[in-house]
Amino acid sequence: MASNPDHRLRLVGAAALIGLASSVAAIEVGPPVLVSHAPDGQPTGGICYGPRLSRTGRFTGFSCMAFDVIYGEPGVGDALLHDGKTGAITGLSYTDQGEWGHCDGAELGTCSSGSIAVSDDGSLAVLNSSAPLMENSPQPTPDHGFPGVYMRDVVNQTTTWLMPPLPPHPPNDSPRALDASMERTEALINTERNYTGNPDTNGPTPDVFVVNWETREVELISAKPNGQQGEGAGSTGALSPDGRYVVFGTTASDLTDDNPQGLRNLFLRDRVLRTTRRLTYPWNGGEFTSQPDIQPNVHITSDNRYVFFASSGQEFTPDSDPNVPLAVYEIDLQTGQTRLISRGVNDEPLNASAFGASFSHDGRYMAFETTATNVSEDPGLLPAVFVRDRLTGETVNVSAALGDPPHTLPGHVTLSADGSNVAFSWPQWNVTYPTLLDNQQIYTVRLRGDPPPLEAIALPVVSRSALVLLALLLSMAALLGAKATK
Repeated sequence: MASNPDHRLRLVGAAALIGLASSVAAIEVGPPVLVSHAPDGQPTGGICYGPRLSRTGRFTGFSCMAFDVIYGEPGVGDALLHDGKTGAITGLSYTDQGEWGHCDGAELGTCSSGSIAVSDDGSLAVLNSSAPLMENSPQPTPDHGFPGVYMRDVVNQTTTWLMPPLPPHPPNDSPRALDASMERTEALINTERNYTGNPDTNGPTPDVFVVNWETREVELISAKPNGQQGEGAGSTGALSPDGRYVVFGTTASDLTDDNPQGLRNLFLRDRVLRTTRRLTYPWNGGEFTSQPDIQPNVHITSDNRYVFFASSGQEFTPDSDPNVPLAVYEIDLQTGQTRLISRGVNDEPLNASAFGASFSHDGRYMAFETTATNVSEDPGLLPAVFVRDRLTGETVNVSAALGDPPHTLPGHVTLSADGSNVAFSWPQWNVTYPTLLDNQQIYTVRLRGDPPPLEAIALPVVSRSALVLLALLLSMAALLGAKATK
């Protein structure tokens, strides 16, 4: 199916205003920069994963099950921070006493910590951690995920527990940050408890909350119209860049009146109006015939117009390929229309899955990993990590310089909010243990010298004649400006 021309015109109109009369810049792929390196600059000997970029891409938070990135780290899945300007690596999963967080007797990966968000200056990071990083932290529960959300202040070398000051956590509670905004001091948290302090009416069923770590205010996001907890499990979520909206997944059938089957769907919470609407539907009406597998990497554009998500299932759009297990979609929040956007040559749907899809805040740039042979005219060695300019259709292989990976990539891909940098994990052969194919490194790639602005400029749908008129006005303004300077 061809792209919606009105959608293209919106992007073209926005580009005209953002760049004025200048031409649209092509993606300029820089060399891959190794982030997960030992003190001597060589790749670490462990498994690194989960990169997160600061908004302008200078800082990369990531995790490593390794012993050689920083001396003395326990190697159970430590949270680390790389400065792209200096090359320095700082540990994040420390206690206030300067000790690495650890769980006595824990195996690799069961006591891991991972960054969710990093401040623009690299001084603060929000972490999920299975390791208790403070004295009042709950002790880790076996095979039960992350039991704590923390803030690490790199400058003052302090660690703060971001959970509400409630009585001791029950054994089944496993709070986990889904997203965070460093600018608004808010974390989106999924947990089994009622963090508002009211009675928990749905037992161990997880709910989604926004917690402000400065004001200590807590807001229930997965709420029924009366403001109470829903009956279904809430998970998967993202804050809009301005904080007004939250997109999240849940099986609850009582948040709205249009999810009778209780299947996991995406919902949108308006935090100003305190309303919730369902977002995901089959394209031909009715209900899904099977549960779609909606992935955690959801996104809302900075103009609050579009939601992006990845999922299995072939019922979202009429052009979904039943032979492609995982595709990426866009929901227009104004029209309710869902479009398939994991596309390649001639705007055709990709012929293989797109993993780890990540977007710039304005929605123009999309990064992902795929084995699709039609991702571009010359995709190079596959699988690979690609960045697509959704305005121009240009798609580039950003991992080409790393050669042929030994096996399929894990799909850990992330774009900076301004679209200037991409970070991803990359598998390498382990010389010491050649059967361990999951020896992974973290790399970043610079995509352009001059990053675009963080905030998108929202425009209505415009006609082609309006665009011509806009171009003429811009040209006249340029001529008048030139005459004025003479």
